[in-house]
Amino acid sequence: MVGAVVGINRWKKTPEGNLFLGKLILKIPIVGKIVTNVTLTNFNRTFGLLTSAGIPLLESIGIVSDLTDNPVFKIALKDAYNGVEKGLPFSSLLSATVFPKIVSQMIKVGEETGKVDEIFLKLADFFESESDHLVKNLTVAIEPIVLVILGIGVAFLVISIILPIYKLTTSF
Repeated sequence: MVGAVVGINRWKKTPEGNLFLGKLILKIPIVGKIVTNVTLTNFNRTFGLLTSAGIPLLESIGIVSDLTDNPVFKIALKDAYNGVEKGLPFSSLLSATVFPKIVSQMIKVGEETGKVDEIFLKLADFFESESDHLVKNLTVAIEPIVLVILGIGVAFLVISIILPIYKLTTSF
């Protein structure tokens, strides 16, 4: 058992293992959506702050890519970095990746209007509120399950205490 845990931890540190676990986490129904929204919140907020501070787009992509924890998003940003370096628009590079369509569409609007920093900050607020809603819904859904499990645990504890006492009293 300990060997399996150690093996998985070592495998997780390899690029292949890290990428596999990153993809796996994003595929888990509710958790994947929360992780995606939190990652997008951090991505958009950081990008908005960097661009509003006057840092060039290419450098901002590199910084945000380094700050991103999920390897799936990191690879998408590295590919976007290479595409922007070749002169392609950032919004079109994100549209064919793990990023939702709303991100690429909003960035395209920002590129056309020249207000990319404002768009990124609005997207960050949007994904932050989405994350909050998902977490609230998850806690509401988990609450009854936890209560049932606790009830079963308490019932088991009560039965394990009272049953021996009952057997003792009936044997006399």
